Amino acid sequence: LALAQGGSEELKAHWLPKIAKGGAQIAVAIAETVEIRDQAGVDFDGAKLDGTALFAIDFLGADAFLVADTGGRMHFVPGDAVVTPLVRDELRQRNVRVEFAADSRSSSTTGMVVVMADVDDALQRVVETLAQPGGCVDQIVRGRLAQAVVTGIGRVRGDGRRALILTRSAHVAVCLANRSPGVRAVTAQNEPAARDAIRSVSANVLVVDPAGIGDVALSDLITMFSRCETSICPAELREPA
Repeated sequence: LALAQGGSEELKAHWLPKIAKGGAQIAVAIAETVEIRDQAGVDFDGAKLDGTALFAIDFLGADAFLVADTGGRMHFVPGDAVVTPLVRDELRQRNVRVEFAADSRSSSTTGMVVVMADVDDALQRVVETLAQPGGCVDQIVRGRLAQAVVTGIGRVRGDGRRALILTRSAHVAVCLANRSPGVRAVTAQNEPAARDAIRSVSANVLVVDPAGIGDVALSDLITMFSRCETSICPAELREPA
């Protein structure tokens, strides 16, 4: 209810369908303000949350947390950004200090080229953020659709990287990309559809129409594609020798 009433449109579009289908578990963590135990409390300085919430519901295996700070404000926090009290106490006993890296995705992602044609500034900034050190995008290609696709696909064929193409002419881009040997391009508008399409042909190129997609959803889609396992072209789709 808190997410539905107070979350951003991007958060609601990404998480509410998953919650409704039982595909995501959201925990609730509440900072104590009446009877504070063990120096518990969650403070928010305008940029980050810091502290301990002892009252947490459904935290085991949670994909994300709704956290109430001591000022009564609600925050939506990814599951991998939280250390539970049980883990915290164990680490303290072992004299282990925990520090979160700025971005740990690079160790589990495949280098990717993003091709952008007629993409608005907000979504361009999303891609540029993912192209920073530690991100999953290692090259950006901009330009008119036909030339940009040819350039991006050439780099995919050259070193085995994947490519994500952002354009309002998605079907045209799929056609252009699939003209190149070794390219298996598909198009999808959301993460579940993209996963299905990628698995069906072991796609190495994903084409996305940016119309109607928010910055959070786009970031999640790009990150998912960089992490998604793909293999060689399925035998039934290969050309006869």
